[in-house]
Amino acid sequence: MLLNIDLHTHCYEATLSNSEDAVEKIVKSVKEHGLDGIAVTEHVDKDYGLWVQQVVERNFPNEIIIIPGQEVNTELVHVQYVELYLSESTPFRFIVHPYHLTDVIKYVSTHGNMLHGIEIDNYQHKWEMDHIDKQQVLELAKEYDLMLLKNSDAHSLDNIGRYYNEIELDELYYRVSQKSL
Repeated sequence: MLLNIDLHTHCYEATLSNSEDAVEKIVKSVKEHGLDGIAVTEHVDKDYGLWVQQVVERNFPNEIIIIPGQEVNTELVHVQYVELYLSESTPFRFIVHPYHLTDVIKYVSTHGNMLHGIEIDNYQHKWEMDHIDKQQVLELAKEYDLMLLKNSDAHSLDNIGRYYNEIELDELYYRVSQKSL
């Protein structure tokens, strides 16, 4: 089943709170934007996304999907990726805001076996993304079998879902399984 999911959001930065009231606001925003779910991907912090997922499962069962994750810095200053925790042993990783393509190409060429996707559009970094060579991103995605993704990178509740993906969760699991063979 196809789902509308924004795989790159910063909900703590959007609410500046780790209260259950903040999670209620997140759920409301996700639903108002017509999404089935989001990934909560704070900067170098997976615990917040795991906590939001637990609160949603407890207080808002079956209303939205929360995929916990985190945005991770790499050894290359201009290259970050998001790691989504589909399960305890199943991380789905994708390059985010890849507008420094020289560094991105260098990183993907040495770490492509652990990557599953790459953003081709990012609302928060729209200006920079409009200035990248999307043809090069497409070629990189094809060469390394990376799923093309569009995400909001929302740092406010209003921006959640500005860009999102129409995907099946099974596709994420499948791509992880193919790279781990």
